[in-house]
Amino acid sequence: MPIVNHYIVDILNKINSKNPVKYLITYQSPSYAIVLKNIIKWCKKREVKYIVNCADITIFDSQPIMRRIIMNLNWKYLHSITYKNAKGIIAVSTYIEKFYHLNDRPSIIVPPLYIETRSERKKGKTENKRDDRVTFVYAGTPFPLLKHRVNPAGMKDRLDKIIEMFSELENMDILFNFIIVGLEIQDYCYAVPEHKKYVKQSKNIFFLGRKSHEETLNIVENADFMINYRDENTMNKAGLSTKIVESISLGTPVIMNEIGDTFHYLEKGKTGFVLSGNKKKDLELIKNLCSTSCIYRGGLKQYCRKKNPFVMEDYIAKFSTFFEEVDHYSSDSPR
Repeated sequence: MPIVNHYIVDILNKINSKNPVKYLITYQSPSYAIVLKNIIKWCKKREVKYIVNCADITIFDSQPIMRRIIMNLNWKYLHSITYKNAKGIIAVSTYIEKFYHLNDRPSIIVPPLYIETRSERKKGKTENKRDDRVTFVYAGTPFPLLKHRVNPAGMKDRLDKIIEMFSELENMDILFNFIIVGLEIQDYCYAVPEHKKYVKQSKNIFFLGRKSHEETLNIVENADFMINYRDENTMNKAGLSTKIVESISLGTPVIMNEIGDTFHYLEKGKTGFVLSGNKKKDLELIKNLCSTSCIYRGGLKQYCRKKNPFVMEDYIAKFSTFFEEVDHYSSDSPR
């Protein structure tokens, strides 16, 4: 750990010698609190304003008990250091902004942003669809690929719930394509063995395994809907899925439950469709979407691109105001 601290301080000194540093922003914060503490010491010594950019609040429920205890203590200390010393907060969600709120300390809520501007967006290569059925896609890694059963409570995304829903639709002879990018069928069968028979026999679910980022974006762009479901916990309430950002930016509407700030950015019935958690209602929603026309779905995709709320250029003015507020924020403000 001392070696890591020395290495980081050495890099900061080299940067500062060439171009005096005015702000130092840590993304998330370093993994270990002692590293962050030394960075803040460096900032104070040189009157550099420390800002934290926090994109989630990690939980360790699925970790072995000793690691869980150590990491929880570390993160508790890390957050206390940030809470005491940050001169500004860049938060990915309302939850995190409130978590770090302190008197008049400047803060800004910024979702993950798509790197291309509206004027630069180029449509990806169109892939031939398997047929004219409605295509749903899930892209990601919902659980660690460790070749054993996974506790649902430890899943980042509840792919098992989505597959159960599509299983019922298939039993009702509803036609659809559900494409899963990010894991092989065997990975899923190890994690959720009770679904093994169904997913291996299904004619509507396709596991494509790991793909390059560009290939994944292309698959998402050519799907009709991106679908996901997340449990209500601290980590999911605090974060905002990059899957949503990429999907909307590529013109693909999102189907998801109302978690965190998700539907602060999605328009219900246009760029986003709500999974309620009620099995009967959710089945009816997906069933209805499976019967929609190509013209209707094409209109939704055009609307997503036109109304994309995740374009970087839209946040430039907000960031400018935020840094002005940080400049005027007094470290002597009452705490």
